[in-house]
Formats: sequence, C-alpha cells, structure tokens
Amino acid sequence: MRLLDFAKLARPQFEFDWFHELLFHLLEGEDNLLISMPPGSGKTELVMIVAAAWFVAEAPTKAHVIALSNAEDLARLACANAKRVLALPEIEDRFPMRFAKETETAFTVEGGDGRPAMHATGIFGQVTGMRATHVLVDDVVKNLEVCFSPGQLDKIWDNYQAVAETRLLPGGRVIVVGTRWSQADLTGRLIERALSNPKARQFTLVNLAATNDSGLDSFLLDTKTKEQKLLPRYSALARKAGQPYSFSRGGLDSKRAD
Repeated sequence: MRLLDFAKLARPQFEFDWFHELLFHLLEGEDNLLISMPPGSGKTELVMIVAAAWFVAEAPTKAHVIALSNAEDLARLACANAKRVLALPEIEDRFPMRFAKETETAFTVEGGDGRPAMHATGIFGQVTGMRATHVLVDDVVKNLEVCFSPGQLDKIWDNYQAVAETRLLPGGRVIVVGTRWSQADLTGRLIERALSNPKARQFTLVNLAATNDSGLDSFLLDTKTKEQKLLPRYSALARKAGQPYSFSRGGLDSKRAD
C-alpha cells in the first residue's frame, strides 16, 4: 500500500497538502532524508507516527524503528500513537499482526527476532542491544538554550554518532526531521560531513520554508551529487485551508511581526 493511502486510513480527518505528498514520495524511497520544515507543519505526525507505523506495517517481522526525540515524553507519545495507528480496524484488516510485548516506549511483533519493531526514547536515552532498519530523529534541538550552547550541540552530535547511528543494520535509513534553529545542529553537521566526505552517509535534504517568494528558499539537495532542485515559488507553504498546519500568508506575516 502506498504511504499516502495508508496515511488517509490512519488520519481520515486530515487533508494532506502538496508538501506532505512530496514527503510521502521521498519516504517511500531508499534515501536517507534530512527534512527541514516550519513549526506546526505536521512533521512529527507525518514522520514519527504515520510513516513509522507504515514502516512496521510493510514488514512487521523485519522492521526495527528507533525513534529519537528531544525528550523522553515526546518519544513515548510518538510510539504510543504509532501503535494506535496499527491497531485501527482499517489498518489492522489490511496489515494483521500480533504484538508479543508492549510498553510505553516499545512494542514487539510476534514472529520477529525478539527485538522491538519500534523503540522510542530521548536523544540521550538507551538503545543498547537494539538494531534499526530505520532511525527516525525528531527536533532534537529542544529550545533556545540548546540552540545557543555549542556544548549541548556537540553532545547531541557525539551521542548520535556513537549511539544512534551504530544501531543501523546494513541498508538501514536515517530520517531526520525538524525545524532548524542553528547551522551547527544535527542536520547541519550531517550535511557538512556528507559534503566533505563522499564515503560518508549521504542524504537528500528537503528544505521547506514557510514562504518561498524568491523561489530560492525551498529546494531538494542531493549531498552525493550536489545537485539542487528548486521548488516552485509560493506565498505560504500550506495551500489547503482549515487544517492544523494551514498558516496563511497573513498569519505568517503576523508571526514574523510578533
């Protein structure tokens, strides 16, 4: 099942916009992804919950999703909601599976290798003994204090390299999503590493700005080929009104003024 169709079953009340469909297409692929989006644009819902559930549904006995957030409670929320998606009757009918073990931060599918199908924790949490087909990372720069602290940014980077990235199985994917507040954040360092060393893990960077009047602020960048694809101009990222993410241009200008 295509991810967009899965998402419509999981969230029938949600109208997915053009940029959500773009991300669904990329999430269906095999690339490692760095996704930068404005606050409130549906990134956590899209990646950490719906896509995480889809990864498990497509390969319930083989998928191992490690989900990392800036805090334990946010990771716990993502895991619980992904599990709820898989338990929805509309999803369960198409992807029947039994859960051998469930906690607030993990669940295991019967018939697998005994390791969790999904395990969620904070960026500094424990993943010892885990293996991952997918490492999902969501908004690990928690606030301005972290943003302006080189020491804390270094700590996030060191922990990601030493702990999270070492859990990946061969062919595993890294998907980082968030709003960028610092050039020295995790996304920035992964871009720098990829561009400076062709043998390092390569990514597709998806930069979706709140506004794109110039036509230069929203783009896709392949760190391997260094090819950049500019996205069409727009006044406001959202095109569909009445959704939680649907900030109009007037609303965005008001936010900027505030």
